[in-house]
Amino acid sequence: MLLPLLALCPQTPAPAAPTQGWTQAELERVALEIQGDIEKLRGEAFKAPVKVKLASKADLRAYVEERLRKTETPEKLAADALVGKLLGVIPPELDVMAETLRLLDSQVVGFYDPDSDSFSLMDGCPLGLARMTMAHELGHALDDQLYGIDAQLAKLGKDTDAQLAYWCVVEGSATLVGNRWQMANARSLDAASMAAAGEMMKGTFDQSPQWLWKPLIGSYLVGSGFLARSEKWLSAQMASVPSADVARAFQAPPVSTEVALHPAKYWDESKLDLPQRLELVAASVPNGWSVLREDTLGEFSCAIVSLAPAKRGGVDLSNPMAMMGLTFTSKAASGWDGDRLALLAKGEARALRWRSVWDSPEDAAEFRAALAEQLAHQRACVEKLGANGLHGVELAEGLAPTEVELLVWTAVAAEAELAELRAGVQLQVVQ
Repeated sequence: MLLPLLALCPQTPAPAAPTQGWTQAELERVALEIQGDIEKLRGEAFKAPVKVKLASKADLRAYVEERLRKTETPEKLAADALVGKLLGVIPPELDVMAETLRLLDSQVVGFYDPDSDSFSLMDGCPLGLARMTMAHELGHALDDQLYGIDAQLAKLGKDTDAQLAYWCVVEGSATLVGNRWQMANARSLDAASMAAAGEMMKGTFDQSPQWLWKPLIGSYLVGSGFLARSEKWLSAQMASVPSADVARAFQAPPVSTEVALHPAKYWDESKLDLPQRLELVAASVPNGWSVLREDTLGEFSCAIVSLAPAKRGGVDLSNPMAMMGLTFTSKAASGWDGDRLALLAKGEARALRWRSVWDSPEDAAEFRAALAEQLAHQRACVEKLGANGLHGVELAEGLAPTEVELLVWTAVAAEAELAELRAGVQLQVVQ
């Protein structure tokens, strides 16, 4: 639970932001004061005071690495990076972990650790920004005490779509209470601190692929809209959400990013929309191939894949107009009804089969057309991933009108192996 700098910061020049030479006693005093504010805003009480401390960049890196060890495996992280590269949404040469850590190192100003029930503020943080950070992260602390964030996360499995939908609840809740705290305390927040936040954001996301930064940003902004029951996330940022709604969302999280993006499909019983579930038929995997990863990407990720390659890059989030212009779904991705991918390996060879199902033939045709327009770009990316063997990308023919399927392969040794891949690796609807 990391707080990047997402505030809409003033663009006029400001003097250097004052920093706070925190003592432990002062940090605890301010945190306890803000805990009281959060309780009033949320209408819920902390079960216990939250431990607070200062942290360095080294502490942040250690925290991130420890969280990864607890929640991920090196094999899954490597497989997820390869999936992005095979889909053409991550440059083949990019070191994904190094880029992720760069984003966090430059942006994170505080973090809440569920394992130790503690909040850490980055040392040297400007005074006003520090208090804003505390409001957000103490929102996480309250939710963790009430609902057990990690316990719920452990129930979700490892599907990208389900995890991101849940993070929309986690970050949306903290964002809304943090924003309302900021509004209530606007007169005491110095403009210099907020301007400093804007300066820190410059250049951070400009060159990074959307596949990496957009889910991070989206969990805050889409999540706020989801809890406020609005697809218009920008106007929902200062919403006051009933505690009962927050409790419901934590205890029964949205099952997909489709639901998070279109809140009526969760909050309005007449519009409930559960996705179809697909799974890999294990017996269909050709001999000699092993499964590295199965995943469901969801509407949010499909929207990024559906963008033209030239539009999948970075954004200057220090510019309020760029922030307000963000979109998290697309015409081609709307109408998503389920998907599943399988990443396979055989020696140096890698293959990805991805099948998606859609609400209507028209929805499927739109997504298929979006994929078809970028096949040349995707093939160029795939060729860079393996020096030897066969490389390629193709869209399947002869499917049901509401289905789209993509096959990607690199460093495949022979045409016979490619024929096995085309004929096998079945992803079927089971629910």
